[in-house]
Amino acid sequence: MAQYNCDILDDNSDIKQANNLLDEANEYFMNAAFGSDPVEQCDDMTSAVDALKQAYEIIAVCDHPRAIRQLRQIRSYNEMRGDYCRKAQGDQNGDDDHGEE
Repeated sequence: MAQYNCDILDDNSDIKQANNLLDEANEYFMNAAFGSDPVEQCDDMTSAVDALKQAYEIIAVCDHPRAIRQLRQIRSYNEMRGDYCRKAQGDQNGDDDHGEE
């Protein structure tokens, strides 16, 4: 198992990095939620899920009870990502049908 610095008082600790990744995931989520381009929404949610997974690796070592909540959040974000990406794929397929007449 990886070794992480779990000292919340240390500004350079891995757990602080995990918190920064959670903030980053939230920003991507907000961009997707308020965006209008399905492709960008899919990309933003993919980035959000990636950031959550990176944070989870650290949190699982440093704060196991919190890691359980992170797994739920990853699942939820991943489901939303799938919805956005299916919509983006549908829009791209629809664009192909209306390209030239």
